[in-house]
Amino acid sequence: MSAFLQDLAFGLRLMRKSPLFYLVAVLLLALGIGANTAVFSVVDAVLLRKLPFRDPDALVMVWEKNPQLGALVGDRVPTSYTNFEEWVRQAKSFEGIAGFEDVSLNRTGNGEPERVAGARVSPNFFQVLGVNPAVGTTFDFVERDPAQSHAAMLSYVYWQSHFGGSRSIVGQTTTLNDESYTVVGILPDNFYLPSTRQGSEQRKPDIWTPYDASRKGTEAERNRRRMQVFARLRAGVSLEQARDEMQAVARRLEEQNTALNAGFSANVFPVYVEDLGQELRRNLLVLLSAVGMVLLLACANLANLMLTRATARQRELAIRKALGASRARLIRQMLAECVLLSGIGGVLALGIAYLGIKALLALKPADLQRPEQVHVSLGVLLFTLAVSFAAGIVFGVIPALYVSKTDVNSVLKQSGASQRHPSRIRSALVVGEVGLAVVLLVGAVFMIRSLVSVLNVDPGFRPEHVLTMHFSLPPSHYANKDQMAGFCRQVLERVSALPGVKAASFSDGLPMTRIRMMKFTVDGQPAAKPGSEPAHVE
Repeated sequence: MSAFLQDLAFGLRLMRKSPLFYLVAVLLLALGIGANTAVFSVVDAVLLRKLPFRDPDALVMVWEKNPQLGALVGDRVPTSYTNFEEWVRQAKSFEGIAGFEDVSLNRTGNGEPERVAGARVSPNFFQVLGVNPAVGTTFDFVERDPAQSHAAMLSYVYWQSHFGGSRSIVGQTTTLNDESYTVVGILPDNFYLPSTRQGSEQRKPDIWTPYDASRKGTEAERNRRRMQVFARLRAGVSLEQARDEMQAVARRLEEQNTALNAGFSANVFPVYVEDLGQELRRNLLVLLSAVGMVLLLACANLANLMLTRATARQRELAIRKALGASRARLIRQMLAECVLLSGIGGVLALGIAYLGIKALLALKPADLQRPEQVHVSLGVLLFTLAVSFAAGIVFGVIPALYVSKTDVNSVLKQSGASQRHPSRIRSALVVGEVGLAVVLLVGAVFMIRSLVSVLNVDPGFRPEHVLTMHFSLPPSHYANKDQMAGFCRQVLERVSALPGVKAASFSDGLPMTRIRMMKFTVDGQPAAKPGSEPAHVE
């Protein structure tokens, strides 16, 4: 150990003698290691960390399945409340089954009215996920007493932004869709709702409410397929066993209610598969590979520089060898100098990675589900340490092996530095550098072409000068379709009369915001058989 420390001290003295050379080397390493650290921090947060739920590997999502709708939609069709109740009653493969449905909430009564992204869930939803509240309680009590269903939970972000993180909000009431709800709990800051459809759909509810079992609604409302279902596998039950059982349940439901379930089966997928799409996983791994190649390119450049430096030091190393230094001792000294250099570069790389992470999060990439978890964690620090050490070995081993073969007699007989130049080694390094650069350049060209192609895709409409407005109508005031249609007509008339408005219209949703399926009928055509009605997918 003492010999290694002596080598490090000697390396520091060399750096003081040639500060410009080593400054360039350190900056080159810092950029390469920093880029790898920044990208790995995203990989660590998205790919490597387990989901913030109890035993996340046992969590699954249960969907309906209809091959007639195509793979894009047909493999993952939300279920109806009618079928959800039957799943809960008949399925034995799960510890618990919970339903989720996103809703729009109009919050009034405190300051300006606002539209809030909300969620309606079965009372056991957080119990199934294995999530404990940061403050207060969850909806477990609603299962015991459905009359207390006018309860609400707040997301951590909404609690902080609207109530300043005050615990006194628990127990107070708030008005949602003109009805009073009591805030019973605050979700933890690391909680988030997993994405669905392999990461393509993300929802971030701010206010959560339980299903009100006393309000069953009309049969048409109960049969609408809009509920997403989470479940927890029983101990010892495999994914295939659960899938087989759910398909058997689906066959029974099809026999019981052909009009609703004709052509539909069931599908079961792990939550981690749903939460992280293959496209995001592939993109992150490609990006990590790209910055890894950048670091290899930097190491090849540094190896060439260090080889030149070592050649200039042949006389010094020959004298040390003549005084009794073994070949292993010279190799160790050279590697110690390179590891010292990479260690300093690694420290600077942490600062570069921190700035890179901040810049990445400022872009707010839509596919990144939990950006708040992207930071320089202990795992990222260990990764940086390992990469720095490996980089020092990679760019130091070739110069070390070369100088250790120094012929003492031939070097000492010469009046100046040795004229022996490692041309073959340098040529190999240059070839490697050019090869890596070409691969990176070709990859960058393909990525740019793909980006340009995506940006030039014709969406089928002209988004220029188009403004949108979202609103939801509380059922307490608009109980039927006629009342809703009357309100929409009034809004349409007033908006159309505004100065500068050329045209106005209504839609049940915006294009390319969510995968949805809507069945329809064609005037003048005979009614289709149940389960084979034409459907529009967007």
